Amino acid sequence: CIAIDECNIFWIIQCNIIRNTYIPANIAGPFAKFEFFHLFNKKIHYFTKALELNPGLAVAYEKRGTLYYFQERYREMSLDFRRFTTLKPSDPEGFSMLGLAQLKMGNFSEAIIKLSRAIELDPQLASAYLYRGEAYFRKGLLELALEDSTKAIHLGKTQATIGRAYTIRSKVYRQLGQEGLADEDFSQAYLLDPENYAYRYF
Repeated sequence: CIAIDECNIFWIIQCNIIRNTYIPANIAGPFAKFEFFHLFNKKIHYFTKALELNPGLAVAYEKRGTLYYFQERYREMSLDFRRFTTLKPSDPEGFSMLGLAQLKMGNFSEAIIKLSRAIELDPQLASAYLYRGEAYFRKGLLELALEDSTKAIHLGKTQATIGRAYTIRSKVYRQLGQEGLADEDFSQAYLLDPENYAYRYF
């Protein structure tokens, strides 16, 4: 067991070495994306090696699943967070990420189930309300989407989370015909999270 643990630590250290690699912002978009994709693949390789040595290493599933998210590989992300939540059934963030993967794949009902479990485990988890609000919106359950997005606004601890919650609520208000409230929320979203302006059209 000691040997396995030491090997796991080795692979995770290797991941941490490449974690801080810097890519200048002025590099052309496609080239930068290729570099990041290459770096993420290296990290995925190291976490995969760690899991070959110890299939019960929950943190490796969590980290690899998060890397799959950034690569938009949502099926693989879902599989890793399913394994993570099996190993860590009381971890609300794991269920939130699993719900996000389902949301990204268009499995809105399944996303709602997983995100509701995250909220049961941590009623203060803003991200779970944010993602569930989006899932409700996609299913046309506007009142529930309004309730969850409002909850995410009140609980959110980062400008990005709060901004995106305002964006969802703006969409809900627009669907309900409340254009004034929709415009107010979108203005708040833009002020809080201007880099995600295009999220309005998500």
